[in-house]
Amino acid sequence: MRGEYALMSRDTIKAKKEFETGGEKGGYPDWLIEYARNILKSCGKNAILFTGGDAEANSLLYLQFVRCYRRDVSVIPLGLLSYSPFVKFAERGTPDFFVSVPVGLTDKEIAEMRPHLYREDSLFLAVPDKIKKQYNLKKNYVMRWQLKPDYVFRGKKIIVPGTDILSDILKNNRWERPIYFTAGSQPNLRANLGDYLRTEGLCLHLLPVKKEKAIFIEPNITAMVLMNKKDLKDYPTVKKHDMTRCSMILTNYTEILLELYNYYNGVRRYSDARKTLIFIKNNVDTGVIKYGREMRSHLDSLYNKQNIGPKAI
Repeated sequence: MRGEYALMSRDTIKAKKEFETGGEKGGYPDWLIEYARNILKSCGKNAILFTGGDAEANSLLYLQFVRCYRRDVSVIPLGLLSYSPFVKFAERGTPDFFVSVPVGLTDKEIAEMRPHLYREDSLFLAVPDKIKKQYNLKKNYVMRWQLKPDYVFRGKKIIVPGTDILSDILKNNRWERPIYFTAGSQPNLRANLGDYLRTEGLCLHLLPVKKEKAIFIEPNITAMVLMNKKDLKDYPTVKKHDMTRCSMILTNYTEILLELYNYYNGVRRYSDARKTLIFIKNNVDTGVIKYGREMRSHLDSLYNKQNIGPKAI
């Protein structure tokens, strides 16, 4: 918390020191730093990355501030988008420390942010010609989607300020920087963009095109990030340094790899599907994380169906 407040005050020396102290006190175990590193590996160059809660956000900031890893990525915790001091900081940034994001509001407008009643309005993003060409879109194409309430409070549908800020950032970014959400970010705070988010590694990449099938995944990036044993070498350390409320984010490894497995089956790449399932069995489903009954049953069923035993090869 002290590190984040120092960051918003643009005191980079103190921010770095506070996050460094958090690491020395054991706040960022090896498995969590590895997970955060794999999130950043999932992002394109100069990305804007919207994250979930403390486990993701703080470990990502620690990697950037203390270990100087992937500072080209602007890490934006979704929960802080409703906090005006952070929005002001993110709009300004700090040279060589935090890359600013394009917020099109004045300081006064940011300071006056408040929750408001939901209106059934459609949102839209203009798409530049070069992006239209990249995705083979028509010249008059405009990305449109319907916003949904963030919360219902005493029977009233509410939009939080962060959703307005998120929409404003997307509009002012003009597709110049790639936009990602972490897999662990809160779905209800993603401005109902789910149909435009493609799974890529541990992230969801915002595209101008709507998914056409249930599985919306980029297989090459996902396999590169998640099917590399070297990038999972610290995964077993959760047994020695568990953080119960945080460690369940590690189930994203399994869930996304299963999504990749289903994708391969759907496009009849059965050999790749089997390799993916074997990788899960040998490197992820090793008893480090205890799955819920439904996930456990599903995995065992797949292993039996594919005849994958304890010593999968």
